[in-house]
Amino acid sequence: MNNLRQDIKNIFNGQTPIKRQNPKAGESQYYFINPNQNVSSFNDLQTTDIPDE
Repeated sequence: MNNLRQDIKNIFNGQTPIKRQNPKAGESQYYFINPNQNVSSFNDLQTTDIPDE
């Protein structure tokens, strides 16, 4: 359980990349969540794309 907690913490602190299931045109396959945001819903989170190589 502790590993799950650490994994989620790393995702929301922008330390673990997230893979998109169906990237749209112009989006990369992976992205980070920008840390330290005060939002009311998951859809309001700002992200940063990781450039594809």
